Amino acid sequence: MDIQWYHQFGDIEIILLSFWIVGYGLYLSRVWKTAQILQERSAWVWLKLPFRLLIFVLGVIALLGPSFGYGKKTVQTIGKDIFFAVDLSASMNAQDIKPSRLERAKFEISNIIQELKADRVGLVIFSGEAFLQSPLTFDKSALNLFVQTLNTSLIPDSILTTDYDVPLQLVLERYEKLSENVQDKYFSKVVVLVTDGEDFSLSTLEPLQQLKQKGIKVFALAIGTREGAKILEPNGVYRKDEDRNEIVTRLEYATLNQITEETEAELFEITAEKNESAQLITSIQAIKGQRLDVRSVDVSANKFEYFVWFILILISLDIVFALKILKV
Repeated sequence: MDIQWYHQFGDIEIILLSFWIVGYGLYLSRVWKTAQILQERSAWVWLKLPFRLLIFVLGVIALLGPSFGYGKKTVQTIGKDIFFAVDLSASMNAQDIKPSRLERAKFEISNIIQELKADRVGLVIFSGEAFLQSPLTFDKSALNLFVQTLNTSLIPDSILTTDYDVPLQLVLERYEKLSENVQDKYFSKVVVLVTDGEDFSLSTLEPLQQLKQKGIKVFALAIGTREGAKILEPNGVYRKDEDRNEIVTRLEYATLNQITEETEAELFEITAEKNESAQLITSIQAIKGQRLDVRSVDVSANKFEYFVWFILILISLDIVFALKILKV
């Protein structure tokens, strides 16, 4: 019979064994001396040593958690489909949020993803155009690798202007394609826009009405400060406008408020004074998930309780059958 162990024999078990040997040794020594004083046969004290050693060994086995025997268990995965749409326009390099808006966004996204344990999560990057960086996946480790590689150079400099239509349209198309599968049709769907809110496009936010009709909530995680900061270029100089003036980028709320209100979602902020990423996690988790997957798996059961019951029986016998004169 193949036995699996929940814990491996290690330092804790060695310490317990050492304490038991020392403690029981002192106990035997004390009882032996008492027997000598009372002029009784000290050999009786050794009779229960194997019995109590068995109790201790069974206790260690129970502590290690032996698992054997296999059975079927039905496992259901309840969750949501969530796309993070991350703004990679040049303004995300601003350093009013340290070390920069984008680096702080990457850190917070990674933390949020780890909290969405039962959800499928995908990644979209955008500026003037949008690209699918990662499809929906349960593999949070792989997704985090994509998040860590994000930088503004992933999108050509010629289209580094923010347009919220393009990521929303791309996500809408991805969700519509998934809905062709009957199993995916009724999933709860969420979008999280991670951006500084600046919008210099002629965006008309056309996808919003469709997103609302399909029940897809669009949350916003706005990052930056109202005071703003200059945009540092890779060559170490600050970005300038057509009149050679240094550009200052500031956190904007107007378009993001429109998006979140239209889809009955919420706007959260990361500024120099506050971080509302925890509230974003709470709001996403509050959305009722759907059954994403059902499967039957083989499992082995931890049988430690059998050994605990055996130990209790042996202890009871130890108490009941006390030796005459000396209770050992």
